[in-house]
Amino acid sequence: MHWSKLSRSILTAAGLCLAVAMAPSPARAAELPPQPTAEKGTLTVVSYNTHGGIGIDGRYSLARIADVIAQTHADVVGLQEVGAYWHKHARHEDEAQFYIRRLHMYGFFAPIFNLDAITPGGPRRQYGVLLLSRYPIQGMVNHQIARRLTQGRRESVAVKPGFAEAMIHVHGQDLRVYLTHLDYRRDAHLRARQVADMMRIVSENTGPKVLMGDLNAVPSAPELRPLWNVFGQTMNRCQGGCATFPADAPTRLIDYVLVSHGLQVQSVQVVNTTASDHRPIRAVISLAGSEHRRAVPAPASKRTLTCSILEGVTCIMQVNRNETTLGGTGCSPGHCRSPVRIHLHRGG
Repeated sequence: MHWSKLSRSILTAAGLCLAVAMAPSPARAAELPPQPTAEKGTLTVVSYNTHGGIGIDGRYSLARIADVIAQTHADVVGLQEVGAYWHKHARHEDEAQFYIRRLHMYGFFAPIFNLDAITPGGPRRQYGVLLLSRYPIQGMVNHQIARRLTQGRRESVAVKPGFAEAMIHVHGQDLRVYLTHLDYRRDAHLRARQVADMMRIVSENTGPKVLMGDLNAVPSAPELRPLWNVFGQTMNRCQGGCATFPADAPTRLIDYVLVSHGLQVQSVQVVNTTASDHRPIRAVISLAGSEHRRAVPAPASKRTLTCSILEGVTCIMQVNRNETTLGGTGCSPGHCRSPVRIHLHRGG
């Protein structure tokens, strides 16, 4: 899609997006993501359903999940079942913020659900997917796809956000990364509709693409067939056991890292861990021969500038047509230096 089609941005001052440009300062250098360690021309991508930080042993530990991610040496990570003041077992912790800070990566949190605070004036309660990257994220959008909603005993299907798209500039190329979490129920009709919604969005763009997430279906499932028109059967490269669920004795492959035709996959492996009820899947992708130079930047009539973080303060400048606003507790115009254009979307 063209970034000019982005929906209205709703910004947060909580610092979920750490894609910042800061004046050089040794004291602040540790807060910037470290340089990617992968071989030039390759990208290590991991998809992981975190189960809200709860492992097979029933213990809640975001640090344990983060340690698993760190050990994969991933450049790009897609997490599912991430909450911000959502899970009671998490003591209403901001899980998205924790991962961003703990792993020192740029982040884009794309909520599926975005509810009012429990107490007046408190933070909104959100649940969705989180994209992490060691490379700056150039543009983001939280797309809407079909979702099943449950209220008491009543169920309905409605269009809700939570299908994340981000543009990452890596090794001189633009790469579109998509992150999703599909419905888990046995009835495949909703997943088929979700796949159709995703493919409609994906087909609007050219160039190399990566799709990752918990699809809650095995590769042979009929509802996933439309994916193979654009994405290769990456999992054929899987080394060793390729099942991802359940984590303690996996029997089904339902978590994926998929790449569009033209990208090459060097290796795929499932990481042996029980820190969640799923095992993460790790793929090393070769970008050689898939050049796609910089896309047209977002138009000046609708853009968001995220500026430096000072003493934990996130300064956000939003420019929409003729109106400019600066948000963030403790922010002042003097905090903004060499801003980077970032679109941070939150579902409503």
